[in-house]
Amino acid sequence: MFSVINTSLFLLLFISYVYVKKNMNLFEVLVYWFWVSLFGEDFSEIVVRNLQLIVPYRTYQIFWDTMFYYLLLFPMSMIWFLHFYIKMSRKWQRLILTSVYTLILASMHIVMELAGYVYVVHWKFWWSIVVWLTFIVSTVGLMYVLRWLKGRDKQPV
Repeated sequence: MFSVINTSLFLLLFISYVYVKKNMNLFEVLVYWFWVSLFGEDFSEIVVRNLQLIVPYRTYQIFWDTMFYYLLLFPMSMIWFLHFYIKMSRKWQRLILTSVYTLILASMHIVMELAGYVYVVHWKFWWSIVVWLTFIVSTVGLMYVLRWLKGRDKQPV
């Protein structure tokens, strides 16, 4: 059931992103995509599961569902976040967007536990907020660095 929901959400986000006016070029989207999928999956594996704070259930269906989530759905949702972040001109709008997206990502552990994909052992909700807020801030920082480097490229030699 969860895989049907993940697939539907990914296709909805992906197809709608194809038809929206873009704020990022293809190179930026690919860099953010790889950054998000690398951080999401590797951080989750190295830190959370090795410390056994969250114990995943070991079935192939759940394995592929979580892989699909970390490699496709989560990066696509982050691309949408950056799309809206770039569009917003006021700092308070960006702050509200960042706060809401952080709460959505932090609540995913609860959703995954209710869906039967993981068993939360010693994980606290505020840890999720700190982890995801750090991740979002680092991704926005990467966006500013890439845009700064792209602006430097236009300088005449």
